[in-house]
Amino acid sequence: ALVDAGELPPVEERLPEEPLVIEPLEEIGQYGGILKCASTQPAGGAEAWTLRVQPLFMISSDLKTIVPNIAKGWDLSKDYKTLTIYLRKGMRWSDGVAFTADDFLFWYEAILLDEEIMPVKTASWVAGGELVKMSKVDDYTVRFQFATPYPSIISRLGYIGNWTSNPFAPKHRFEKYHIKYNPKANEVANEEGYDYWWQCFKDHLTEYPISEKNSPDVSLDPWVQTKIDSFGNGYFDRNPYYWKIDTAGNQLP
Repeated sequence: ALVDAGELPPVEERLPEEPLVIEPLEEIGQYGGILKCASTQPAGGAEAWTLRVQPLFMISSDLKTIVPNIAKGWDLSKDYKTLTIYLRKGMRWSDGVAFTADDFLFWYEAILLDEEIMPVKTASWVAGGELVKMSKVDDYTVRFQFATPYPSIISRLGYIGNWTSNPFAPKHRFEKYHIKYNPKANEVANEEGYDYWWQCFKDHLTEYPISEKNSPDVSLDPWVQTKIDSFGNGYFDRNPYYWKIDTAGNQLP
């Protein structure tokens, strides 16, 4: 309906050049329906979190092998110090903006290296007592350099947990809140009720859907949060630019 109305391009224009093909465990699914998740904890959310959030790599259904997910592939150097990640050309965020190496660079410079945003560095990005160094090779290739051998980085990037997160963020969505990218970031923050730009930036950046203000409305997940009602229930719509298909060529989910 959205395609017919001209609000979305055809599905073949919304998929990357090499979408990830998922083989169904039983049979090809049918479109439609509503999926409901519940939590017994007032501050819960891990159920919906693990259901939808996508890591760079993932553990395959045999529970033994780490395979590509968001990333198309990777190379880990023989000394285990250099990780090169290859992205999917034509892949897009849920709002249709291209997902590229610039989103990794933004995460590295605006989040990981920024003392206001991350004064204490995430342990998963420190090896041999030194913080990782990241560089953009081209629009669809990024490279991470570690001070000491770090083979476990592959498994860490294949799991979403409290101690690690994906090394990218939608630059187009968040740069207006960061003082290094927008000299008027403090004014933007003041308009939204914050005293400083970094408070506003961190609140919008959070991956936990606590309120309307900081809900992750731009993502690579299969479902994107659209609202939270007065009872704290979160509502999600299907991501029209999701980058996975089944073996019949149907875009998921």
